[in-house]
Amino acid sequence: MLDSMRNAVNQYLGGLSRRELFRRGSLLTAVPAVLGLSESASAAVPTTAGKLQLGPDIYMSIGVRPLINCRGTLTVISGSMELPEVRAAVDAGGQHHVVLDELMEGVARRLADLTGAEWALVSSGCAAGMAHTTAACVTGGNPDLHVRIPDLTGFAKDEVVIPKASRNEYDQAIRSVGVRIVEVGDAAEYEAALGPKVAMVYIMTGNRMESGPLNYDVVYGLAKKKNIPVFTDAAAEMLTVPNGYLQRGSTFVGYSGGKCLRGPQCSGMILGRKDLLQAAWVASAPHHGHGRTMKIGKEEILGLLAAVEMWVVRDHTKEDEVWTQWMQTISDCVTKIDGITAAARQPRGLNNHSPGLSINWDRPSWGLQEKRFPTFYGPPSRASL
Repeated sequence: MLDSMRNAVNQYLGGLSRRELFRRGSLLTAVPAVLGLSESASAAVPTTAGKLQLGPDIYMSIGVRPLINCRGTLTVISGSMELPEVRAAVDAGGQHHVVLDELMEGVARRLADLTGAEWALVSSGCAAGMAHTTAACVTGGNPDLHVRIPDLTGFAKDEVVIPKASRNEYDQAIRSVGVRIVEVGDAAEYEAALGPKVAMVYIMTGNRMESGPLNYDVVYGLAKKKNIPVFTDAAAEMLTVPNGYLQRGSTFVGYSGGKCLRGPQCSGMILGRKDLLQAAWVASAPHHGHGRTMKIGKEEILGLLAAVEMWVVRDHTKEDEVWTQWMQTISDCVTKIDGITAAARQPRGLNNHSPGLSINWDRPSWGLQEKRFPTFYGPPSRASL
């Protein structure tokens, strides 16, 4: 009986054209049951991949030592831990094929509902989103132009204005599009720089934008008068709903997916103006052009959405209390050793919002010499995108 059923299935599949096979692809999901395979056999989870151990010792199996994170959501130490719901979304998303344009459209609509923003773009990190958004502002969404990036010869707009206080390692993503960066130091310089060649203004969030010579209100207000979009880089910050930066006048605001959101580490989210974010998606992979190198997969797109779905229902105060207790437990253990002091740090503000732990030891009493190591990453105020 079982053999005859197998033969029937094989004959049926063999008689279908490729188009018909895809159209009726749902039949394939029933094949294990038809062929008498148990659910446990068809859904068996592997524990190894060659010498790689797919379990708690996965890093040790390749000679890499995992660490206890007492610093926060810094990319150099692999960001935050993905939420269980995010891992489940990534796994489920990987079980099916989908048209990426349709997926982004559906996810953008849902993210707009969740955040109150007009639209959303999911990218392979916030820096990639910065590049795609810059490309959209430079080209105005013209696909014939975005394939010419970074050669902006003859483009009507090829400048991006950045306050000196907002210059940082991450604006390389903007420069990669080929634009000329115009630095400004105060309101007078800023207003004078907002000419017809300016495609976008970029600022990084921080205290200096509240009290400096070029604060948020000045940046947003003058740009709005000239009809120039503003990108606010809040990559390492907690997401606010409704979004405070968009309410104050920013055109876009960008977040890292793998920091406070606890989504996929290689994901980012840009919220803001619909027409330009749709153009930014066209300037991104899977479409050809400058953004093709910054590909994001269906798994990360769905994982980012799951992270935002969870963000609006998570008990953030309770999470901080749990994480603080973890820091205190470690502190209590290490300070039992003579010459060791430690102190748990409470998060302040929206940036890299997580408790931390500072551990210090008295070098002379331990007989240790001062040794300085080279720094291979940027300042600890924000991880790479």
